[in-house]
Amino acid sequence: MQSHTVKVFIPCKSEDKYTFEGITIARIPYKHFQIKLSVFNPDVLAVHYPTYKIIHALKYIKFPLVTWIHGHEALWYFTLMASSNTFQWIKKKVVLIPRELVQLLSLRNFFKQSQYNIFVSKWLLEAAQRHMKMTIPNSVVIPNPVDTNLFCYHRPRNIRKGISLRNFHRTVYGLDVAIKAFSNFDNAHLSIFGKGRYFQKYLKLAMQYRSNTTIESQYFAHNCLPQFYHKFGFFVAPSRRETQGLAMCEAMACGLPVIATRVGGIPEFVRDGIDGYLVPPNNPKEIKNAVIRLLSDKTKYFEMSKNSRKNMETICSEKVVIQKEYDVLKKAIDKYNMSGNTNNE
Repeated sequence: MQSHTVKVFIPCKSEDKYTFEGITIARIPYKHFQIKLSVFNPDVLAVHYPTYKIIHALKYIKFPLVTWIHGHEALWYFTLMASSNTFQWIKKKVVLIPRELVQLLSLRNFFKQSQYNIFVSKWLLEAAQRHMKMTIPNSVVIPNPVDTNLFCYHRPRNIRKGISLRNFHRTVYGLDVAIKAFSNFDNAHLSIFGKGRYFQKYLKLAMQYRSNTTIESQYFAHNCLPQFYHKFGFFVAPSRRETQGLAMCEAMACGLPVIATRVGGIPEFVRDGIDGYLVPPNNPKEIKNAVIRLLSDKTKYFEMSKNSRKNMETICSEKVVIQKEYDVLKKAIDKYNMSGNTNNE
């Protein structure tokens, strides 16, 4: 693959720069965004998480576009149950609904403008089309990549130790269900790591249900995760909604079989009975039964461990995914130029 110059821009209110995992990120004020892009003059523009503000900033940009959709920016869930009182509920509703409608209308037009629209799972594409009441043109399904060199395979040793790694800001990840699943459960232990506002709530829930669960408010640098996953024997993904589950996929690349809910895009990455077990959402009993089943047959367990690794190498490895993305970017340039446009308009 050829060498290319790549720059990362984030449109925002103020201008600055920072480095993330060795990559320089430039924050550009919305009003200067078009000028900065024009100076760089890219062959193609890869747009991730296109909010209505970003879409507006790109309104007069004349470059080939490839849009990545990761989830919430194309799905509409008016879940306001977290409001502390009726006034807050009404306030959220008054603010949220118009803003989401603006996002919907902006994104519908942006999809038509983009040469290709990439979704991280087939489920996400189908859900976005239902929510937006349209057939999204030029759509392609390519999952988020997993660095299978970094997330290397190790034969699991602590097979009775499970791990779940999510933020504690949202209940959609179902960590409360996992905590209840390990209630008075001596066969295995679950460790949950993350940060967020529900940390204390989960601690109290674990005490209330006498759950064999450790809950820690802790953040891990991405490059430290593989050696951390190697301390555990399986990954628990009890989500109520999930577009792909990247942390889950990275754990699978390390050789961890998965206990996961059959929701969203998860079944596209976890094969029931092959890489782990899929269970219905919001069902602690089924999660517990799946863990018992997983640990009851060591021969089957280690087959699942190897299958998890092979599956990620096949569908999510950087080598596979990046080549697909690269091919789409090249096709976007050709498609744009064939339509009579040039980057210098």
